[in-house]
Amino acid sequence: MHTPSLFDPPSVPSGASLAAAVRVKRTGRAAALRSHILAMLTAAGDTGMTRVELHLALNEQENSVRPRIWELMREGKVRQTDRRRDGHGHGPCSVLVAA
Repeated sequence: MHTPSLFDPPSVPSGASLAAAVRVKRTGRAAALRSHILAMLTAAGDTGMTRVELHLALNEQENSVRPRIWELMREGKVRQTDRRRDGHGHGPCSVLVAA
């Protein structure tokens, strides 16, 4: 199984983005967030959670949570369903579940 690089899409290869990716990898923060996201989605079962629900529940910025979700999706640990739910002011959001 391919272990995603922090620089794989959807990462933007700008100086700030690359520096942030190096920082979260070095500190272990990316791995910790992936673990928390996967645990929350597993606990949510078939109900799942949206990206917005995850970032609010984790008390993390969206731009910290979304890349971790992409990494988990590439690893086959999380999948996006066809269902959508209110995104707390973000419009309808796709529901994610643990694979």
